[in-house]
Amino acid sequence: MKSKNEEKLDLLAYKKAHLSSLKPYIAGKSIIEIAELYNLPTSNIIKLGSNENPLGSSPAALEAINYYLQKNQFNFYPDALGQSLVKNIKQEFPEIGQAEIITGNGMDNVLEGIARLILKKGDQTLIHLPTFEYYEIITRWAEAEPIFYQTKPADNFKINIDEFLASIKPEIKIVFLCNPNNPTGNNLTWPEIEIILKQAKKVGSFVFLDEAYIEYISPENSQINKVQKYDNLMIGRTFSKIHGLAALRIGWGVLPSNLITEYRKVQTPFSTNSLGLLAAEKALTDHEFIQKSFENNKIGLTYLSNSLKELGFTVFDSQANFLSFQVSPRFTAKEFCDYLLPKGIIVRNASLFRGSPDDLIRLTVGTPEQNKKVIQAIQAI
Repeated sequence: MKSKNEEKLDLLAYKKAHLSSLKPYIAGKSIIEIAELYNLPTSNIIKLGSNENPLGSSPAALEAINYYLQKNQFNFYPDALGQSLVKNIKQEFPEIGQAEIITGNGMDNVLEGIARLILKKGDQTLIHLPTFEYYEIITRWAEAEPIFYQTKPADNFKINIDEFLASIKPEIKIVFLCNPNNPTGNNLTWPEIEIILKQAKKVGSFVFLDEAYIEYISPENSQINKVQKYDNLMIGRTFSKIHGLAALRIGWGVLPSNLITEYRKVQTPFSTNSLGLLAAEKALTDHEFIQKSFENNKIGLTYLSNSLKELGFTVFDSQANFLSFQVSPRFTAKEFCDYLLPKGIIVRNASLFRGSPDDLIRLTVGTPEQNKKVIQAIQAI
């Protein structure tokens, strides 16, 4: 006779085949988690595992939040469409033109809406590996099938465009491109993206271009000005990275105008929050903080890359606020992370990304002081 727990689990039996190949998303370790595990003061922990802004948040955003807190208006729902933020984004980026802007609870939520809009059971998506694992997750939620294109460390994880184009077939409904790519940090040029777009258009596919880290190359490298020209191009952006608002979960996207009516049918109601929307609006035009974050990252990326190369690691060129490197033959990625954790240093075990080598580490650029301490700790291994 089955126990009550077994009977309850049977209620999900119809989903088991659908979810069997899906792994839960594994987030980077938190400061509190490591502090408790190793009995360390939180102030001593250096968290460089989740690609957050080490300089904190936009001062303009913090000032706006403090003002809002005094108004005692948390009993009201937020603007469901983030209209004030959308208006300001259009003013800041007039090159978006006639394309539409959407907001969400981080870019993750934007991706979920895109999946609900486009994918159905039996469809396929094309995902280059290794990359952000949420593309696979939302594909499987939709009961679609992810098709993987594997890149190689020997090629600096670069996509071979001819091979990739051959993978774009009528069954593919979304091609996911992360640019710069997480966790490898490399990027595609516009001519390469355009070739992919045109091939996708031929077979009736959309391209989702994830630009979470685009500000670390330069704003001019964003392709948000291309959406009004290509009706199969969608772009995702976020306030979690260079703006330093990861905890407030505000993402946004640019869609072709002909998709907006249908997208409104599938988006999550009230997915954003009032504090996040207000903070994002102010952070958007805090150019001083953006530039300061950009310069800190540029200097730190060079220092970390050169230092790790001097220590004998294979380091991959990065255009983001992190870099990846291989730690073999001395370590696996897990061994390397496990060595640093008791010292209060959190880096990302990038071997957990599907398609990554088992010795890949992703390291977020920190402040100059943090970067120096990390290198000193690695030197002592």
